[in-house]
Amino acid sequence: METRFLFCYKNAIIQTTDYSKLIKRIRENVLLTQSELAKELQVSFATINRWENKKCVPTIRARRKIKAFCILHNIDFE
Repeated sequence: METRFLFCYKNAIIQTTDYSKLIKRIRENVLLTQSELAKELQVSFATINRWENKKCVPTIRARRKIKAFCILHNIDFE
């Protein structure tokens, strides 16, 4: 993964993935629209749009689906 950012939680610094860039990269690699990727991950189009526009980040369950999708399509998740 190209971009990561840090945040502090209970005095611990946690490194997180930039899901906006990851979702865009996934869609570019497999040539899917936001709607098509939403269907693959079993989320709504609006959810994919919010992830790409940094309005929110995927839940743990969604992150697992994203990771599984990346593994299935040989896309670097990290």
